[in-house]
Amino acid sequence: IMIGGATTSELHVALKIAPVYGGPVVWMKDASQNALVAQKLMADKGLDFKLMLPLLEETVEKLHHLTAKDAQTGPAARTDHSVMDKHIKALEAYPAYKKLYEEIAEGIITEEK
Repeated sequence: IMIGGATTSELHVALKIAPVYGGPVVWMKDASQNALVAQKLMADKGLDFKLMLPLLEETVEKLHHLTAKDAQTGPAARTDHSVMDKHIKALEAYPAYKKLYEEIAEGIITEEK
């Protein structure tokens, strides 16, 4: 989960939210950074961010009917290390994003066990 914005602080997230949430918790100064990070990564590869909209819409739709854990999909949820390795390699030029990906993936894998 990525949390941020004016209503919370890094300390609040670490002390109050992370201990009771079953997966990785990442604090961001501004909640809108999630989309900005995705948009930057895509733009650097010449891709239009709007390609993400169907995935984002599907994810939100699932959350109307499933828990966040049950809605989780992707290579970490499947423990597909070959795909995750490709993702990590693609993020080599972005060390902070690479680290974030690795931490989130590890949290998902740990939660799935």
